[in-house]
Amino acid sequence: HDNDGSHRSSGRIYQISYGRPASIGDLDLAKRSNAALVKLQLHRNDWFVRHARRLLCERARAGQSMVDTHQALWDLYHGNPDVTRKLRALWALYATDGLDSDVLIQQLQHANAYVRAWSLRLLCDPPQLKYTPQVLQALAGLAERERDGLVRLHLASVLTKVPVDQRWDIAAGLLSRAEGADDHALPHMIWYAVEPLVGQDRQRALRLLVAAKIPLVRRHLARRAAETD
Repeated sequence: HDNDGSHRSSGRIYQISYGRPASIGDLDLAKRSNAALVKLQLHRNDWFVRHARRLLCERARAGQSMVDTHQALWDLYHGNPDVTRKLRALWALYATDGLDSDVLIQQLQHANAYVRAWSLRLLCDPPQLKYTPQVLQALAGLAERERDGLVRLHLASVLTKVPVDQRWDIAAGLLSRAEGADDHALPHMIWYAVEPLVGQDRQRALRLLVAAKIPLVRRHLARRAAETD
């Protein structure tokens, strides 16, 4: 561009200069305490947020005590009204082993849909997760009462991870509501999770079909059941 840094046809200004703004401060976050890294979860620049979370995770994996850190993150979670900050605290707690299934099940009742959706994802994320009766009951209850499309989509996705013989009640809950029947993704996601049930118990799958309020899933269930007749 022009020597003065101005792009005269667009009005934009392009300039590369040595150094960095004083407002950024020291970028070596590894020098900072856990308490300072927790405070960075409030930073407007997500670079600081993510790297602070990574460092906390590494320290937790190295065996450093996270008791005070977890308390500070919970204070942030409960005390900050901004949902993005709540989620940052939740992610940091998860990364530092500060969450368990009981706590995440409680968050499935949270007033905010994004918190519910992420609590669901974190609850079912560990590959070694055992789907205990408590977890399955919580997922089935969420399927019955949840109206928000985002949360229902996450639940349909999670359902594909649940052992096939344990999907029935959750599938019935998802199909018992008509919300999202016209969505471009949700009915298909539910169908992907429900399809294996037909081969396991055709008669039970037919009862699921009769009660289903999502037309696409009803049609696919009927066709799949006819193929196994």
